Amino acid sequence: MIAHIIPETYLKSWKNENTNSTYVFNKKLLIPKNKNLNSMSNTLFASHNEYILSYEKCSSYIYQDLYDDLYIELDKSYDILYKKTKLTKSALRVMINKIYREDSIEVFTKQGFPVRITKLKNYINEYWKRNIATTIEDFFNKKYENDWKLFIDFLNENVTNTSKSIDIYEYYDYIIEFISIQIVRQRDKFKKIYDNIENVYKFKDKKNNDSQSIEYWLLELYKFISFKNNKVKFQYNMVNLIINYFKNKDFQMYILYNQNMEFITSDNPIYHLDNNIYLVFPISPNMCIVIDEKSKNNLKSNVLIKKISNNEIKKINRNTLNLSKENIIYLKKDISRII
Repeated sequence: MIAHIIPETYLKSWKNENTNSTYVFNKKLLIPKNKNLNSMSNTLFASHNEYILSYEKCSSYIYQDLYDDLYIELDKSYDILYKKTKLTKSALRVMINKIYREDSIEVFTKQGFPVRITKLKNYINEYWKRNIATTIEDFFNKKYENDWKLFIDFLNENVTNTSKSIDIYEYYDYIIEFISIQIVRQRDKFKKIYDNIENVYKFKDKKNNDSQSIEYWLLELYKFISFKNNKVKFQYNMVNLIINYFKNKDFQMYILYNQNMEFITSDNPIYHLDNNIYLVFPISPNMCIVIDEKSKNNLKSNVLIKKISNNEIKKINRNTLNLSKENIIYLKKDISRII
């Protein structure tokens, strides 16, 4: 399954007219390749099997709903017995790692024919990988990515030559959460945030090696999905720590725009600069969010609008290029004029 690490709905702002493709450039060669936004093959914008973790690594109760789905699926075709008693839904998560080691486990078809344990294991593996990946990807699509166009349309209607500021109260929580989620869903960025956010030092023992890092990363993503509406449990999730970090930090949000020259974006669309500019995030070819650590007002949802020159856009585009991982995106074949 293809997972969009950088949301497809975000990248659509840079798509070619009347198509669902865009121009992707290698950051070193700057040679354009026309790529379909659905797949973005051989780039870091998307990845095969990104959100997959074996069920052996998913013993936490956080994944109980996935085990419930698995039990319902298994129960359509099999009866799993433990010491001659049918395994219950609530026991599946606890017992699943014992199924292949316990002599007390027996598996039968609904017609009563015995089933080899290896056949059951393969069935569970394929279903689990497909279901966990789909659950995470669908959550991002439905809860956040689908609202992106509404946010961009709102800005397009309200950011004008005469604007000095706009109140994005309706979208403030949304954009903060979108940025926070985007930081966490990029696994390499997730590894770097430990030292930058208060109260996360207790998590450091979880990243002893890359395998543990992947395991913990997916656990935090799934905790965010599972506990989004549980205020008590949700507060201990890494995504929520980042959200609160932004909400509690004294900063000013700007929207920079220019109608004569375009912004590019990259496989690292949200980045930090080593000065007072805390965060840069091109959100469309004509607009870019910048977060300045020095606050200019008490109402954080009041975003300042700034029209910038072509040279200033080029400077931002060069930063986007230099801080990309492998690829940048632009809506035209010729990139020379904007960097």
